Amino acid sequence: MTTMKAVLTGDLIHSRRHDNKGMKKVLNALHDTFKEIQEKLLVKEGHFEIYRGDSFQILIHEPQLALKVTLIIKSRLLSLFDTAKLKSDARIAIGIGTIRMQNRKIIESQGEAFENSGSELDKMIKESLNLSIKTPWEDKNQELKVNCQFADSVISSWSAKTAESVFRYLLYGETQEKQAQYFNVSQPAISKRLFTHGNMKAMDTFLKRFENIIENHSN
Repeated sequence: MTTMKAVLTGDLIHSRRHDNKGMKKVLNALHDTFKEIQEKLLVKEGHFEIYRGDSFQILIHEPQLALKVTLIIKSRLLSLFDTAKLKSDARIAIGIGTIRMQNRKIIESQGEAFENSGSELDKMIKESLNLSIKTPWEDKNQELKVNCQFADSVISSWSAKTAESVFRYLLYGETQEKQAQYFNVSQPAISKRLFTHGNMKAMDTFLKRFENIIENHSN
């Protein structure tokens, strides 16, 4: 049986707008977030690498979790700065496929998953998209493309507070009551963040659909 992997290739958006302190905050958040993802979500060891200063690549051995990992990273970045002028986000392309050669450095590895992720990121830059998925299954790629465009439009509207609530919901599985205690706000306020502004009901549906596609085609 062919073993599928997931590769996430990301570029930080408008990274040059950050001063050294701001950029350090962003890069530290990326490192710390992946460490938490590794501890709380992944069973098999993933691999994370930053290159060119403002780009990163992640290899995940559990491809059904790739979209969730992506949303966790994007929500964490969007939570960092509570100002419209200074925003942190990343353009992320998810590539699903096999791995032909895995080197110690991820960016020197090769295979279908890397090719799908890299080629998709190039298209995204031209089409001004911030989220995209490419799999080996062409009959599913069009469906995922439409879903990504809807998700992208929702994510781009998240405030820092909404993004932080989404981050904690996805990574820690926190209830609305627990978040209300953490943020010292009312439970209805958290519900509004997650399901009105964050549109997490639709996001959860997308996550489940993505997981089903990967699991059904990988078995």
